Amino acid sequence: MKPGLSWILVAALLISLGLLLLPAPKPVPQQEADKRLDEEELPELRIMTARLRAFAEDGTTNWSMRSPQIVYHLDGSLDVASPHLLMHSASGATLRAQAGKGSLQATADGEQIELYAKVDAVLRNHERQVALVTESLLIARDGRSVSAPNSVQVRSDSVDTSAANLALNLEEQILLLGATQDERVHTRIQPEEALQ
Repeated sequence: MKPGLSWILVAALLISLGLLLLPAPKPVPQQEADKRLDEEELPELRIMTARLRAFAEDGTTNWSMRSPQIVYHLDGSLDVASPHLLMHSASGATLRAQAGKGSLQATADGEQIELYAKVDAVLRNHERQVALVTESLLIARDGRSVSAPNSVQVRSDSVDTSAANLALNLEEQILLLGATQDERVHTRIQPEEALQ
């Protein structure tokens, strides 16, 4: 054995023995570990240029969403940048919506989608369409419940309506407009001749 190699082996052996003599790190109590996790920002996963789809029990597409960026949090929630959402109903009605931001969370009734930061939406059935503009839109129970808790503008052909809030059943194609003490439902109808 070469003399230089033996010194290296002896040095490695001494370092190993020294490491064994160091005290082991104290385990962190579970409560303190949970507190540290709560205080720290949870890690997240960013997905760029993403497309999401949800399917009904019969395998048909319930809704689809595309976004330039989706952030997945450890609690299972999603934050969506500039979402473009398309919802389908068995009755043939569709709802297209786009917004500045969105989120998706699991609930007991399925997922809940929230679109906010200026929502532009179009409700379309076989022959007609209605445009909606509002600040936020909540979609729950697999799309069977759509609501706008804030002021909403509704446009259809020659009819413009403003209301304090909105509730929509996409399956039955029923749209309800609500009022508050401060904000009533106002409708303005223009004759078709004025539009031509």
